[in-house]
Amino acid sequence: MKNKIGNNYVITFNRLMASLLIVTGLLVASGCSSDNTSDTSQNKSTSEQKYTSPGKKATAAVSSKPASNPYEAAGIADAKAFDTMFEAVQAAVAKDDKETVAANILYPLRVNGTGSAMKVENKEEFLKQYDMIFTAPVKQALAQQKIDSLFVNYQGVMVGNGEIWFGGDIAAPQKLGIITINHDIETKTK
Repeated sequence: MKNKIGNNYVITFNRLMASLLIVTGLLVASGCSSDNTSDTSQNKSTSEQKYTSPGKKATAAVSSKPASNPYEAAGIADAKAFDTMFEAVQAAVAKDDKETVAANILYPLRVNGTGSAMKVENKEEFLKQYDMIFTAPVKQALAQQKIDSLFVNYQGVMVGNGEIWFGGDIAAPQKLGIITINHDIETKTK
């Protein structure tokens, strides 16, 4: 019981920290800062805040420019590499190029269905089950997804309403790919 409660605190703490990072990023991107001076000689994209501690002065710069890596919250280090991989997967799924799709999965792949879940351990297993995994709604969600409107959080990068989740491993160089497929997602019709 004690371990389960401890895990709940860790999960709650992680979610709060992710929310704090998102809010901070939004505030910085919108140009908000705690420096309320009207010094016109300041660079408009950067404001400096002075923090004082006993005996020391430190300066921190806060940028109001949008983040150069929109996938940073998901632990993805290289935004261009992610964009390239995402577009390759999108094109491969559209052509039913199973080999390319299989090469862009971080195994084991979690596949969630209505009331059940399974893990696909390797490429060979994935290729045998491709048509069952990449259903019409999953393909449609990926085809309709615009790269500039992907949802990103600490869990990964989400396509559509959660039909597909992308992520990255911790190796160097980082490998990027699909980490989860969800079949039990209600799709919104437009």
